[in-house]
Amino acid sequence: MFAYGYFSYERYDWIAAEEPIDVAAHGTYEIAFKSQMNASYEFELETERNLEFREQNCRLGIETHKKDECGSSIEKLLIQWSISEGGAEIASGKSNDTTSGYWGPQIGKTLHWFQTKKDTEYTIAAEIVNIDPALVATNPHLKISIGRMEHKGAFVISGLAFYASYLLACIAVLIWLFGFVYRWWSIKHSKQRQSDA
Repeated sequence: MFAYGYFSYERYDWIAAEEPIDVAAHGTYEIAFKSQMNASYEFELETERNLEFREQNCRLGIETHKKDECGSSIEKLLIQWSISEGGAEIASGKSNDTTSGYWGPQIGKTLHWFQTKKDTEYTIAAEIVNIDPALVATNPHLKISIGRMEHKGAFVISGLAFYASYLLACIAVLIWLFGFVYRWWSIKHSKQRQSDA
């Protein structure tokens, strides 16, 4: 049961692909991957936390501060992208179309969510239209990963399997103890009857 819960999570590569990008130079990038499940995937621009927090958020265009508070650290980087499924374009956009971001060990900007079909090939093409050399220090890269809501589902399954395995183990121990006590009681009473006789 525990093994099932573990492998239900571990059998997937939650990060489908990553590609470092040079944000100090104009360039084009292409990332290909195969979807492992019918699921929502996330296309993100991810960076390491190497700049002052507000400056990094402002340069990424994540809406955590009023734009007039960004000063000279306004969003300059512009990435134009498109997503193709089996050679046919299914989505396109620019990095400044969204202000959705996330924070943790890294700071990232979510560029797009898209639904995939299991075992289908996808290609993401990205072009750096406007550069921002200040972000080079953050080691930026494009990342495609299985959506966070899909993670939650897998964690729930593996978590339930983990606790179920412990419950079954406790039941097995109780049955063993009951059997041991019953055997001890039977032997004791058997000897007592013999002595009374």
